[in-house]
Amino acid sequence: MVDVVIKDVPSGAEDKVKEMAVVAIERFKRQDLVVPKEAVDVFESEVDAIRTANKLDKKYEVVKEVVEEKLE
Repeated sequence: MVDVVIKDVPSGAEDKVKEMAVVAIERFKRQDLVVPKEAVDVFESEVDAIRTANKLDKKYEVVKEVVEEKLE
């Protein structure tokens, strides 16, 4: 993984710049994608890792709903 440093960001615009940078990184990384599911899974986990590292919400995380059943 490569660290990305963004310099000279106006005060108060840091979060928006991070979001725009993540979109650009995501589009760049998408160019390398191949159709196999394994490649898509790697891509999605890398994008989520980048978003998490920049304190943004994950985009591809699948949340499984847990349903509790009562036994009688």
